[in-house]
Amino acid sequence: MPLVRLIPLRLHALADVLVIAALVLLPWSLGFAGLNKPALFIWAIAAVMLVAMLLCDYPLGVVRLLPPKVHSLIEYVIAPSFFVMPFYQFADVPGVTVALPVLGTINLLTNVLTDYPDAARSRKQD
Repeated sequence: MPLVRLIPLRLHALADVLVIAALVLLPWSLGFAGLNKPALFIWAIAAVMLVAMLLCDYPLGVVRLLPPKVHSLIEYVIAPSFFVMPFYQFADVPGVTVALPVLGTINLLTNVLTDYPDAARSRKQD
């Protein structure tokens, strides 16, 4: 549950798109794109986020199977990978130890500050 509900769900969806796009482009922008461990790891994070976004019942969701709170839980579960893996596995890749924690911070702040509809509010809106 967020402490402060500042961000509407629509803005959260837009932030998800921007973080996913940044993750997809990151290996190319830092010069290590290809079939290597850091690039594949970053693209895997992007893929998990993309699937969660497309399956979420929120403004940019396509299939709308997952409630927004489950989407939020998925983002919390993958959040440590933004902060641990760059230092644990990819410290020798230039820029990754800065870029991934920055994207992870954006993702976490967006998640914490989003005004998720609770079950009672979403039933009233239907």
